[in-house]
Amino acid sequence: MTPRRRSLLCLSALFATSLAGAADSPVAAREPATDWIDADTGHRVVRLSREAGTASLYFNQNAYTPDGKKLIVTTPGGISTIDLATHAIEQVVAGDVRIIMAGHKTGDVYYTKRDGAETFVYATKIA
Repeated sequence: MTPRRRSLLCLSALFATSLAGAADSPVAAREPATDWIDADTGHRVVRLSREAGTASLYFNQNAYTPDGKKLIVTTPGGISTIDLATHAIEQVVAGDVRIIMAGHKTGDVYYTKRDGAETFVYATKIA
């Protein structure tokens, strides 16, 4: 067996072992905390999302409804809002879409959606 082949087999075995260990690890199976007190600042931190892959908009894109009560986020299933008082999550748009921003005055959420080779821009009213 060549040294290169032996190295590849060792790397493959190491990778497979690490994947198997991660699945059995109590850390991998643990659900992230919903809130905690930051040890350095003493501030309370609250996790708003429940679904892995949820993302907020970049700081220069408006991500709030005009009344400031809801945060607009992207999820693996589309676009949702998070009520900042109750932490309730409501899906607004389903599907593979890309959010642009929320209107400052209208509260509409603007996003793009592909249809075949074409991309279209849509606006949906947030209730």
